[in-house]
Formats: sequence, structure tokens, C-alpha cells
Amino acid sequence: SPEDAMRSSRSLRAALVTLAFLATLSAQDLNLDSLRYCGKQVLSEVDDNLSGVSVDPNDGTLVAVVNNPSMLVRYDPFASTSGCALTKRESIEASAWDSEGVTFLNASLVAVSQEADMKDPIPGQRVIVYDARTFQPTGEAYQLKALDDEPVKHNSGLEGVAYDPSTATFFVAREGKHDDDTKNMAVYSFPRNLTLVATGGEDPDVNFSTVFRGNDTFDDAGVSMTDLAGVSFVPNQDPSLLLLSQETKTIALLRLASKQSTNDTAAVVGSLVVPDEEANQPEGVAWDHVRRRLWVAGEPNELLLWAEDCTAFPRFAGRCDGSPSSPPSSSPSSSPSSSSSSSSAAAFVTIVVVCAAGCFAYARRDALAEKWRDVVGEGRSGGFGRRRFVELSDDV
Repeated sequence: SPEDAMRSSRSLRAALVTLAFLATLSAQDLNLDSLRYCGKQVLSEVDDNLSGVSVDPNDGTLVAVVNNPSMLVRYDPFASTSGCALTKRESIEASAWDSEGVTFLNASLVAVSQEADMKDPIPGQRVIVYDARTFQPTGEAYQLKALDDEPVKHNSGLEGVAYDPSTATFFVAREGKHDDDTKNMAVYSFPRNLTLVATGGEDPDVNFSTVFRGNDTFDDAGVSMTDLAGVSFVPNQDPSLLLLSQETKTIALLRLASKQSTNDTAAVVGSLVVPDEEANQPEGVAWDHVRRRLWVAGEPNELLLWAEDCTAFPRFAGRCDGSPSSPPSSSPSSSPSSSSSSSSAAAFVTIVVVCAAGCFAYARRDALAEKWRDVVGEGRSGGFGRRRFVELSDDV
């Protein structure tokens, strides 16, 4: 009957919409096994000490931090036929000392972590906020005084900073490698203070929590991490962090908590080894969730790229002054079968999403037609008013 056919049609639409939603979520989650190493660029305009990197959510350009002298630089890796351009650099020595990590808070603000000693001109373990366009400090800042009171040993403090915009939470990575063992390697978290956002003030003794301390979590997963050089937030279904070890040249994906269970213990759910011959000293990591790119910054002045499909970046490898470079060899994770399965998965998601979009459009058409019939009916009975016509027009 027509009623049964309509019910079946609606059930099919609902099933397709649900399938598309689940497939899209799954496709958005970062899986390190799906990434291929695409190559590196050398920033010839940066002499040394490139330490951290983060991705502008607006356009995918990069902001990187140099630790000595303290400096922020903006870099477009795909700017021109030469392949890249360093578009801005600004000293931040007046507001930060030994600046090690950087993260975007939103399109207009970045935060920098510093691991200065207490005797340095700007002392302490701090997170300092800057305007992302001018690289000028906003005044908003946080000091982790409890770490300074331990005290933190020289070059064993805050190496990286990440930010979860959905919860306004900072994550900071403590290096720990210069301690007697790895027990002080740690990640801490603390909420952004909305009062400081409004006033541009500093919290001299922020109350922070410990996400984990030591490397037991990594040992249990069989992942070699002896220090923490960088951190990046990953908005997976289960919120996660990317963590970089400079000593072992390893990237680990750490799930902060699982929505599928009551266990809120952090757990390693993936890892990736940076090619030893490609990276001298990796210092910072950043995941571009929108464009599906993984970046690693390293000393003296290197930027390395991973992606799910390296063919989209044929001009990436080289120097930032346009010097050519040999194309990178495929990493172990980039076998033809994995590439084929990634393509198949992407094609499946595309088909499902297109089908779902068609169902939405079909359902919308039915709803508008029904509204039009109602309006016309009102008009025939003398109730067709201008307001009702405007409502319908807005819907259309």
C-alpha cells in the first residue's frame, strides 16, 4: 500500500543517515597506520632551534616556534611553485624565554610553552598567549609554580603545549629526559581561565592535574618513549593526544578516555616511528584534523609531513628557498594494499554521504511540498496571509 511504501522509504532514509553519520565519524578519527611519510622541507630562513609547530585552523598554514632566540614564525608549506614561503617572523624574547612548544587556541590566538630556569630573565614553567596575526602577547599567561617549586631540572620542563577548544583545556608535556630516570616524564592539564581571557592577566600558580607521569603507559603498550618533546590534541571520538619522543623518534597516540567504557585511564592506541635518516632531532608535532596532515618540526630547521595520500603534495620535498629534493621513499605503512584499502574506505564513505545527502534533499522536498499544499489550502479558504507566504519563502 502507499502507506507501507512510505514507511519503508522513511526507514531506509533513517538507516542511510545513521550509516553516513557513523561512517563519517569513523573516517575522521586519526589512525596512524593510515599515514604515509611524504617528505620534508628545510626552512633556510631559520638558522637553528626550530622547536614546535601548530596548524592554523583557518587555512592550514603553520606557526612554528624557535627556542633560541625565542621567536614565532608563520610558514606556508604550499604557497607557490617553489613549494613554500616563510611569511612572517617576530621575536618574542621580551615575553618568553626558552620557548619550546606552540598551539592554536582558535584562529586568532596561539599559546607558547616555555621551560625557563628560575634564574632566567623570564623565569619558570609557563604558558603564554599571543595574537596569531601580530605575534604580540595578549597578557594572558599561566605559571605552573608547583613544578618550579620541585624544582624542575634544567631543560627538563615544559616542552610542548596543546589545547582542546571544545573543553577549553590546556595540555602541557614535561620533557623529563634529563632526570635520573623517566619517572618525571609527564603530561598535565588545566582549564583556561575565562577571567584572564577577558582581562589579559596572569595566573602565577595555576592548579593543574596529572594526566600521566612516567613511561609505564608506553612500556605496557610496547612503545619506546623515553622523553616528551611535543604534544598535539586530536579530536577523535575518544579525545586523544599525539606525543613525540625526541630520543626514540617515536610518535604515540594516547587515548585520554574511552566513551565506550567507564575506564578513564589513558592508553596508547597507536604509534609511528619517524625515519631516522630524515630527522636530525624531532622537537614538535601537530595534527591537522581538517586536512588530514601530520607535521613534525625539528632542529635545526626541518619540517616533516605525513598524509593519507602523498600524491596530493608532489612539490613538498625540498628547501623552502625552492631547491629540489629527491622524492621520499614509501614508509612500511604505505604498501599498495593499505593504499587500496584506504581508497576503498574513502570511496565507501563518499557514496554513503552522497546517498544520505540525497535522502535529506528528498525529505526536505516532501516537507516543503506539504507546506505548500497547506498554504494553498489556506488561500482557497481565505486564510492565505502575507506572513505565511514569507515563512514559506524563507524555507525555500
